[in-house]
Amino acid sequence: MTSLLVTLCLLLQVGFQPAASAATTVTLNFAMPEGFDRAELTAWANEFNNRNDLLSETIQEEIAAHPANFPGARDLEPREFDGAFTVTSTGVSVTVESDVHTSNLSWWEEALMWVSVTAGGLVFRVVCVIGLVPAMPATPSLAKGICASLQVIISKGIVLLITVLEDGPARDWAFWERALGSLIVDAVSALVWEVWLGPFAMSKVESGYSLSSAFEKIRDGFLSVANTIERWWGSSAGFFRTLANVVGGRGPGTAESLLELATARGWMPRTANLRVMPMGDSITVGYGGIGDSTEKYVGYRRELLSGLQTAGHSVDFVGSQDSGAGSISDSDHEGHGGWRIDQIDDIAECTVRRNRPNVVLLHIGTNDMNRNFDVGNAHHRLAALIRKITNAAPETTVLVSGLVPSQDDAINARIAAYNSRIPDMARNLAAEGRRVRALSMGAVTEADLRDKLHPGQRGYDKMGRVFHSAISAALRERVIASPVAGNPSACQMPQPADPAEGWNAVEQISAGYGYLRDWVRFADMDGDNRDDYVVLQDLGQVRAWLNGGDGRSWTWKGELNAGYGYPRDWVRFADMDGDNRDDYVVLQDLGQVRAWLNNGVGQSWTWKGELAGYGYPRDWVRLEDVNGDGLDDYVVIQDRGELRAWINNGPGKGFTWQGEINPGYGYPRDWVRLEDINADKKVDYLVVQDNGQVRAWLNDLGGKGWVWQGAIIGDVGVDRNNVRLADVNGDRKADYLGIGPLGQIGAWFNDRYPGGPTPGNPAPVDPGPPPASPGEGWNHIVQISAGYSYPRDWVRFADMNGDNRDDYVILQDLGQVRAWQNDGTGQSWTWKGELNPGYGYPRDWVRLADMNGDNRDDYVILQDLGQVRAWQNDGDGQSWTWKGELNPGYGYPRDWVRLEDVNGDGLDDYLVLQDEGELRAWINNGPGKGWTWKGEINPGYGYPRDWVRLEDVNGDRKVDYLVVQDNGQVRAWLNDLGGKGWIWQGQIIGDVGVDRDNVRLHDVNGDRKADYLGIGPLGQIGAWFNDRYPGTPDNPPPAAPIPPDGWPPLCVANRCP
Repeated sequence: MTSLLVTLCLLLQVGFQPAASAATTVTLNFAMPEGFDRAELTAWANEFNNRNDLLSETIQEEIAAHPANFPGARDLEPREFDGAFTVTSTGVSVTVESDVHTSNLSWWEEALMWVSVTAGGLVFRVVCVIGLVPAMPATPSLAKGICASLQVIISKGIVLLITVLEDGPARDWAFWERALGSLIVDAVSALVWEVWLGPFAMSKVESGYSLSSAFEKIRDGFLSVANTIERWWGSSAGFFRTLANVVGGRGPGTAESLLELATARGWMPRTANLRVMPMGDSITVGYGGIGDSTEKYVGYRRELLSGLQTAGHSVDFVGSQDSGAGSISDSDHEGHGGWRIDQIDDIAECTVRRNRPNVVLLHIGTNDMNRNFDVGNAHHRLAALIRKITNAAPETTVLVSGLVPSQDDAINARIAAYNSRIPDMARNLAAEGRRVRALSMGAVTEADLRDKLHPGQRGYDKMGRVFHSAISAALRERVIASPVAGNPSACQMPQPADPAEGWNAVEQISAGYGYLRDWVRFADMDGDNRDDYVVLQDLGQVRAWLNGGDGRSWTWKGELNAGYGYPRDWVRFADMDGDNRDDYVVLQDLGQVRAWLNNGVGQSWTWKGELAGYGYPRDWVRLEDVNGDGLDDYVVIQDRGELRAWINNGPGKGFTWQGEINPGYGYPRDWVRLEDINADKKVDYLVVQDNGQVRAWLNDLGGKGWVWQGAIIGDVGVDRNNVRLADVNGDRKADYLGIGPLGQIGAWFNDRYPGGPTPGNPAPVDPGPPPASPGEGWNHIVQISAGYSYPRDWVRFADMNGDNRDDYVILQDLGQVRAWQNDGTGQSWTWKGELNPGYGYPRDWVRLADMNGDNRDDYVILQDLGQVRAWQNDGDGQSWTWKGELNPGYGYPRDWVRLEDVNGDGLDDYLVLQDEGELRAWINNGPGKGWTWKGEINPGYGYPRDWVRLEDVNGDRKVDYLVVQDNGQVRAWLNDLGGKGWIWQGQIIGDVGVDRDNVRLHDVNGDRKADYLGIGPLGQIGAWFNDRYPGTPDNPPPAAPIPPDGWPPLCVANRCP
């Protein structure tokens, strides 16, 4: 037996390494080749581990799938043991657990032998697929079929070897001939099933077609032949009738046996335990299909459920919504009519953690396309949603669908562009190790639509079949894992944690009164400067519990207002007359204000008529006091958080237009809250992020404007939608409240601002007054280059010769580099010819960055998933040295990646800018020394990625965080990582008449500080030299250059002057 194990080890030498052993546990590691599909292998391991109670029982099933059915063979049955396969970063490991001590060598030899046989076959097939599929790109299914047949030969061949060595007739050549023939038959069977018969059978099963019906058609064919020839060939007609009876009678059983055999041999996926969450908008609900209300629609879910159950799967639809009860047996889903991607994103983590589906079917984005909402970034928001789902439940497979078409040409064009981006997005997410697959809904055409956006039931049935096929394909690929238990309390308000200095956590200030959280409001009904607990009912009726004074006790006051027939979401509470009591306000469709004044608790309400309205939608309007006069003003929040205001002059005196009082910070409207947090009676600008963190700008209108405070409260475990900001303890500062599903309230009392900043909560660094003129601190030069007639998109600035001054560079179509050398002042340039002929990569793949710290920018290629390839700039213009792939990338798209020096060591680092400007970093340790992950080094400030620039503006050799706005103004945060972090500088240059797309930031005059450049259509350059920052003592500007005629000769293309 020992010699047998040695033989097996030689056969399975690929990565076979014992990792650890103990009295009852042994772990073996099997290395996989680079590029193996980790998600697919994980799915295989989960299914294998969970199939039976013991690991040995599953291995026995695999052996039985390829029985030793040659003469002389005996039944082989492994020892009984448990354990598990685990996917590692380099391959797969298997741990064997048993009560048998490792001193029992013969027992452990046999157990580990069977584990090695199983793992060896798996490793062989992975190696084969990785090697063979790229070599056969035209016929990948044939390549996989060959690998499947070779795996059968390897697995069954090892069993044959064991049989022969233990009791087989090793010298009987007839035995060997029969045994090898059996191996070949099984291998061919596996090949035929994998390439032809299996896909045909699966396609028929998925379409609802029974294989037994195929035999019925054959039977009918034989009967037709018999009837045709009966009159002139009667004896043969009887033969064909006999065939028809045999096929018709035995066909269904044969079909069933065929599928059972294919499943037993691993050729078809076993029936699965599917916990499916259909997620999306009204199309997930089923609008336009069978049913006449939300409660009755079935959509694609009816066809999908029927198909999955017919295929033998155990199916449980999950979600917080319920539609179609009575028409389908399982009507749960997560479809929300009218919702956009970002709205689904708000609830995704909660519902996924609570239900833990192992499959999410995602069809979302129709409302974004219909409303033309941020269409260009829709696929990025979709990717963020999928990341949120798979972060919450890594075992979940997301099958993301392209959108069905629209009958509106403009909408359809947006849908087509959006759909075209989904496959690449899904591949990128899968490359991150997530279980994500894209699918097309091309089967649904405009002819299948019921209205402009929604399919009719015929279209929904097509969708159901497409989703069924996608699930079946994922099962065949072993991508879908077994479901895990959900967390029923995932959506409940968590216990308070210590969120941030300056906030006093109180576990619960109200247990609620059984009303849904969306019905609850906080408003001062009695004028005591403390917000009371108010419930708004369906038609605006007001019920209230008055605040007892400390924010922890509440007194029931009954129904204070019977309502005026307006829906709940039309009603607001605001002090319109300055008496400290919140009045009853109705906001109509276009923001018109109707008001009833509050005459005191238990008193009447006085109708004051229609006060204002400026044509903005209701959900854009806020009624808050922005100037501290005690009267709530009319404020409009626009798409990116910009504030427009009309000041309330008091009863009967109208409203005064103030213009745009805040330019916004790039955050969506529903993230913005306007509340007073520092007790100056003026509402401040607050942004509540996904996990409830709050960023703040204090309102100092008439003084410094809006004063950045940073994150004033951290992650306390409350989702944004459950955050309320109201003053409940009477100190005139808004407290942070978390609200539960039935109105329970937990609180963090605001002690952060006791009337102003304190030593524990200092004011932010004062950036000084804003510039007196847009270009103050910048030396304007009308033109530093007339350009060279190349389009502006071809122009780059990079230091090609290491003199600390960026040169004028042209990148041509295939990456060829032409350059004009900066003569030292940034105002004259010398033609240097073609410095690099390119390497066949498109222009937008090329970057110029210093990867080795020699002050010269190297030639860098960024590939699709951010992989870095580089040619080192040798400095003489004659040669570039290929340095290989310096960084394998981290799965981020090319246009997310920046190569800049964040730590001032002279080496450009690998940076990723995410959707809201968050900055992740991997530090460049130098040639051959790899990269160090530094995490998220900047949380972002809510600006889109293409607004953000990373350049050094203060001469400390570390890039700063800059935001270029629409009209070219620049806002800045100085990089002081390791010290104060990122130091807000305010607006460092104003509107000088350059659009954002035409702004370049590069050091062209050699003082190590980025200058502000405006580029014309044909590469003309105007400049504002950076005199705003005089440099730092430890990083003075370099010495002035020698005169231009003193430059050493620069050889180009093997020619020297």
